[in-house]
Amino acid sequence: MALTKGDVASENETLVRVCQTEVFRDLLGAEPAGRKSWALGDSLAKIEAEGSGVVVVLANDDPHGEMLSHVRMLQGDDAAAREVVRHSPSVHDTVGTGSQILRDLGVRKMRLLSSPIKYTAISGFDLEVSEFLDPV
Repeated sequence: MALTKGDVASENETLVRVCQTEVFRDLLGAEPAGRKSWALGDSLAKIEAEGSGVVVVLANDDPHGEMLSHVRMLQGDDAAAREVVRHSPSVHDTVGTGSQILRDLGVRKMRLLSSPIKYTAISGFDLEVSEFLDPV
């Protein structure tokens, strides 16, 4: 699902958040200790304040029933965190799907609502990250 506000034309830098749904983060505001990320509501509020942007929300099907592992991860259980990561969709899949959607929307240059991370494949989608905005 892609939510857009305002002009996201390719000649503008576009505020962007691509995420998978996470019940604990998005509905309850819960995060693992020492890890901050943009919750869906915070992302939407930032885009509203700036007047334009895109939030791409990708499904996070949990076929492995990992709800308990997520709870344990939030409590600081490292083994549970590894289990959650093991069953999470590949970062490459998420980046690829999000990039295709952004490209179809006409986005080219992005200000990402994300902690800095190196993306190696997005240039193939004619996308460029101009800035990272750390979670608030």
